[in-house]
Amino acid sequence: MGISNFITHPVSSISATLLEGLINNFDSPLSRKAISLFSISENDLLLIRKVKRMVNHIAINVDHKNSSLEVKLKLAGEQDELALSAGYTKVQNEEKTLFAFHNLKTSKEWLTILVNDILIGEVIHEDDFQFSTDKLFGKVLNKIL
Repeated sequence: MGISNFITHPVSSISATLLEGLINNFDSPLSRKAISLFSISENDLLLIRKVKRMVNHIAINVDHKNSSLEVKLKLAGEQDELALSAGYTKVQNEEKTLFAFHNLKTSKEWLTILVNDILIGEVIHEDDFQFSTDKLFGKVLNKIL
């Protein structure tokens, strides 16, 4: 994260750093702080352990001014990192808070086409590309966005 983001959004900057620490150094003291911050349950920890088997390293950059998110992943068995970027919208109603993503792009052209042109709209309904803050991914997004 850039210094201007850290100054204007210190809590989300720290949260993103803790999330990176959780994935990159799963058994470290920083990881234990992230588990506490995100109120991660035992079931969520099992999911994170499974994801950790695929993800060797993660870097997160949030641009609050433009409501966009960039994630770089070093995946097991891959030489090149995978970059993902998307715009996001935070939607709040009386019942819950949702995060909706749009304009998803990846560093792999075929993956961008697969997600945007085939999966979203054909296999995954656009409304299903929203994440509620009562689930693990939504809890994390609520802290970093």
